[in-house]
Amino acid sequence: MFAYSIESNTPVQDTIFWSQQALAAVAPGLLTPFSFSVLAEIARRSWYNYYDRLGFEPRPGRHLLRQHNGRAYLNLSISAQIEAERAGVEPLAFWLNDQLTPLAVKPKSGLLAAFKTGRNQKRISTLLNELATELTQIEQRARTWHAKTQELRWSQAEILQVMEEIERVGADSLMTFLAARHNIMLLYNRAYQLLRAESHNAASWEQTKTALGRADTLHELDIARQIAEMGGALRSAPTTEPALATIAQTATWAEWRLALPEGALKSALTTFFTQYGQRCALEGELALPRWLEAPASVIEALQAAAAGDAATFQAVDAQPLPSLLQNQLAAGAQKQLAQWQQEAAALHALQSRALHAFSYIQAGTRTWALAAAKEAMSDGRLTSPEEVFYFELEEIKQMMTGEWNISSTAEIHATTAERKAQYQAWRDAASSPLLVGNAAAMSVHTLASAPDMPSVISLNPTRTIPAPAIIDPPRFIHVEQLSTGDAIFLQVANGFIVDTETALDPIVVAAQHYGRQIFNAPSVHRNGVGGPDVGLN
Repeated sequence: MFAYSIESNTPVQDTIFWSQQALAAVAPGLLTPFSFSVLAEIARRSWYNYYDRLGFEPRPGRHLLRQHNGRAYLNLSISAQIEAERAGVEPLAFWLNDQLTPLAVKPKSGLLAAFKTGRNQKRISTLLNELATELTQIEQRARTWHAKTQELRWSQAEILQVMEEIERVGADSLMTFLAARHNIMLLYNRAYQLLRAESHNAASWEQTKTALGRADTLHELDIARQIAEMGGALRSAPTTEPALATIAQTATWAEWRLALPEGALKSALTTFFTQYGQRCALEGELALPRWLEAPASVIEALQAAAAGDAATFQAVDAQPLPSLLQNQLAAGAQKQLAQWQQEAAALHALQSRALHAFSYIQAGTRTWALAAAKEAMSDGRLTSPEEVFYFELEEIKQMMTGEWNISSTAEIHATTAERKAQYQAWRDAASSPLLVGNAAAMSVHTLASAPDMPSVISLNPTRTIPAPAIIDPPRFIHVEQLSTGDAIFLQVANGFIVDTETALDPIVVAAQHYGRQIFNAPSVHRNGVGGPDVGLN
């Protein structure tokens, strides 16, 4: 996470550090141009609003996000610099070829300046507490906006109106996520520096990550709990199973709801989709359908839960600190880690709540994009709804305002073909968790490699697969990257095999809560069921 190898002649001084991990929960791997552009537009406003509320006088228009080989990267250097200058915050530091490399230089300060920076540091913790309080209203506003997008008939005037709202309505929830994520990353980084200072090995770091990855109030845990309970309801009502088998896999939740018989399971499913229907796996990719549109993976997960052993769905008791760390760390370091555990739990919960609020914005924006696609298809500028995701947000706005009108149809078709080819090239391109300038840095520490496992299930982005396959031993699921939507599998999988490590994500915290193992295997089933495709042809 913080130790990398890089070409020895790579310049690092005054070079921007770009992190893919910092955005993993909202930008899972390869993104279509539309998905990246929406995230970038909202993130710029969110980043500015956060530091403006802190009184740090940020400059608007900073180069905050970039897309490299289709993946989204966050500029870590500008946050490190502004916090070091304004609040004396120790900046993030990476080990590049075993050399400690801070992302910014904290200026030396006198007594008066130290007083000012200390006061500004307190503002950060105060603002995080304020955001935790405000998030209830932020989520309510996001939910209301999402509900509006589901009710509109999408006249041209409504399409034009909503497209101007996306950046504004999404800023608060994404600001809260970015704030929580940034401070979680800082906290983990300080813990890593502490262990390095005391000459601890990789095993100690893995235990430290586990110790810091504890939180009891996550949406991911609630999703898993509801799936387990619905599995129990299905076991108690075996006559419902035939009804499930008659419903088409492509049916929407509205169609499922009409077909299901009345009873406890239908009631529980209605509650679940009311609360989480706007979510899905890899929800940062707006080309993917939300659960309300494509509920098959949820139904399959609860069927697997009904057929599985509910006794395996038990939380692992949290320990104050792993015994290895208690025995090897000095008393002061133990005390510091214990404090960081408490702070991390609050930040993990804040991050999970912010992601949930932002998911309403993502789902509503997808609905708007499909409405815009329908408008552009009416005169032949687009030939299918999916093509809209190959265009950036501003380009779609140009189509809707008539700047890119029917006279530009040939140009639009050529752009579509070019973007499709580019997207396919991105699929085969290597990605790095960290860029130093334009140089790829490769992680030194990785998760344990997966042992030989029969019946590993490789899931596509929509996470659909027949339930019996999931419950065959050893019940390990391979995905390129875990996301909140994978919480539906926490009660049917003994663990996960992933291509990229996502220790900061709330889904990983939830997996640890239930003792689910996570292994690293970049090449396992890369071309398995569905592969990394987002469903665009």
